[in-house]
Amino acid sequence: MATLGSYRKAAKLRGTATIEAVMALLVFVLIWAGIHYMGGLYEAQLRTESEARTCAWLISAGACEVEIQGCSTKMEDGDAGGKETALQEAAQSQSTGGTVAGAVAQKVLDSLDALFGRNAEMTVGAEVTRPELLGGKTAGVSSSYRLPCNTKARNTDDLSFDLMDALEEEEAFQ
Repeated sequence: MATLGSYRKAAKLRGTATIEAVMALLVFVLIWAGIHYMGGLYEAQLRTESEARTCAWLISAGACEVEIQGCSTKMEDGDAGGKETALQEAAQSQSTGGTVAGAVAQKVLDSLDALFGRNAEMTVGAEVTRPELLGGKTAGVSSSYRLPCNTKARNTDDLSFDLMDALEEEEAFQ
């Protein structure tokens, strides 16, 4: 036969189990909110990377002279990262002699600078809001993608005219 003490003991155990269930539920809700927030950050990172990559490729394919709606890029002009220094020295030594090789070397230098000298860098940012359970502030995510600009499409006639112009300039300096 059950006594009053066994009823009290059973009621106490039921209360403990209820408190443990509530605590476990709170922990699971916090974990779920954290997973949801991290998933949002990851999704925003992937989206910004995709937008930056797409815009950089589109602008680069247009020789960095086109404007794509929704894309704003930073253009950088410069040398080919120091890659042409040996060729530049050769061109300068050849051009002092007034030879055809000097004009050709200068044309190659100009082509290298046009090929590697301009870059399109696209940076895209996004804001992700934390759940109120985790503080409710926002976190920023950004991605950037950089490509060298393609050269303009040219045919052999354009190249031959450019070479003739370079030779005429070379002869004018003599």
